[in-house]
Amino acid sequence: MKVNNLYTNNVAVSRRATTKTTFNGFLTKVGSLNKGVMEYIEKGGFFAEFCIMDMCGMVLPRVYQGFNRNKEELGHLNYQAGMEEFLREFITGPSMFLIPIAAVVLAGRMLGKGTQINSKLLTQFSESFKNLGVKFASKENAHTNKFFASKLFDQFVAVPAKIGKKASSGAVSKLDKFRTDFVNQLTSNVGKKMKGKEKAAAINKFEDLIANINASYFGSKDYSLALGNGKVSTTAKNLFLDARKYMEDVIPSAKLTFEDLASKGNKLTNTVFENTIDAITKVRENGRKLLCIGGSAALAGFLSIIPKIYQLSKKNPALNGLENTEGGKKC
Repeated sequence: MKVNNLYTNNVAVSRRATTKTTFNGFLTKVGSLNKGVMEYIEKGGFFAEFCIMDMCGMVLPRVYQGFNRNKEELGHLNYQAGMEEFLREFITGPSMFLIPIAAVVLAGRMLGKGTQINSKLLTQFSESFKNLGVKFASKENAHTNKFFASKLFDQFVAVPAKIGKKASSGAVSKLDKFRTDFVNQLTSNVGKKMKGKEKAAAINKFEDLIANINASYFGSKDYSLALGNGKVSTTAKNLFLDARKYMEDVIPSAKLTFEDLASKGNKLTNTVFENTIDAITKVRENGRKLLCIGGSAALAGFLSIIPKIYQLSKKNPALNGLENTEGGKKC
């Protein structure tokens, strides 16, 4: 009898263990699937995240409610209300991003890519450019770009690292290795339009570099950089993209201006060199302000005309099924 009880108990325990293992396996698969979906969404950036969340949380529920509004009174789905809900939600959500993005792209083409750079970072870039000195007024852009990138490394990495005194033995050679990688990655193929995967790979590689620098000298493996006690801060991705925009826009524009001044017999002094950079920077800053105002105005204007786009008739579809043929309301 005791043997039977022991056998029965073992079978029960075995079944519970199997059930628990199966359930845990199911949870693991669900967790892995959820993690994979979230990582896929995150790769699309904030715009993709917003669209997916807007679609699941706002668009689909409202469209469903629209189609089912007064369904019993009508005897069928309220197609007009459902379509109006769909058109309104589908147009409004993406337009909140697409119109400002279009404004940014347009401003970049008309006023220079520098308009797309954060104002504080743009000013810092120009200070770094000016610190190179007037001798770079006659240098080729590729040559200037490398020294400009090296100056950025000094300001964002080398000086803070020395102040923090986090460096270990042999840090000088290690810092020089980081400098070489930093400059090469920032200046590689400047002016060349990178495709999606190529661009993503270059950004990821630069982010890994910044993470390794931060881990080596600042005690935290993150993807951000700052100087001046945080007065100017940026992420590795933005530094990579914005520095390249500056090298594709402001530096070449300055070079053309220097050549034009020299052809007219003007002497290129340090003052002329710095004033030229300041003037070009000011144009980009004003362009960015115009971009903000113009983008907001365009978005506001578009949102004001959206009702004319999605309204399928002058009649309010929410009243469908609530009115009789003589115009009175149903009881």
